[in-house]
Amino acid sequence: MSILGLLFGRATILTYEILFDDQDRVTVKVEVKTLPVKQEYMRLYGLYLAKIIYNFGGPSQQNALIMLDFLQKIVNEKITASTDCFKLATVDDAIKYSDNINKAITRISGDFYGWKNGNRSITTNFPLNITEQQTVFGGLALMQFAINENKEDKNNLIIFQKMCEGMLDLYSSGLGGNIGDISTIPNSAFLSVNIK
Repeated sequence: MSILGLLFGRATILTYEILFDDQDRVTVKVEVKTLPVKQEYMRLYGLYLAKIIYNFGGPSQQNALIMLDFLQKIVNEKITASTDCFKLATVDDAIKYSDNINKAITRISGDFYGWKNGNRSITTNFPLNITEQQTVFGGLALMQFAINENKEDKNNLIIFQKMCEGMLDLYSSGLGGNIGDISTIPNSAFLSVNIK
């Protein structure tokens, strides 16, 4: 743990990579730094989604609306162990999720942190050659990864479903355009599910 981590109570939970190959496949790789519970992958997805929506200029911008539309389509069908995010988002003809790819040509990476107060935060590193479409598909890949990692735990999938519904509710209420919303929206949505 770094000096700042000790001072502010921040610990790195994991590092992540979203990798794209030249055969229209995407995968997610994580390196666990602590012993996270599988629910941390859901929170990673939520923070990535919130950060990208903010980076696009807020939830009323075109690419942010596309991401929220994909999420709504998936939530409408209910998240289960067999959920295929790319199929439900109707982009499986353009890109597919794979557990492994041969050679990555584009890589998004970052760190996922836990704080003493229970909140989580994220960093993202984008290459210069990233497209907005890849940024959007990266969100779907993280969602698929979270589902795959939790497919043996039906209760976790129910929590993920409710967290995603909560995020959609918060975005529809007008949140998402302020930098603080990157943390507030996913953390509030996740924590509100777990205290009910």
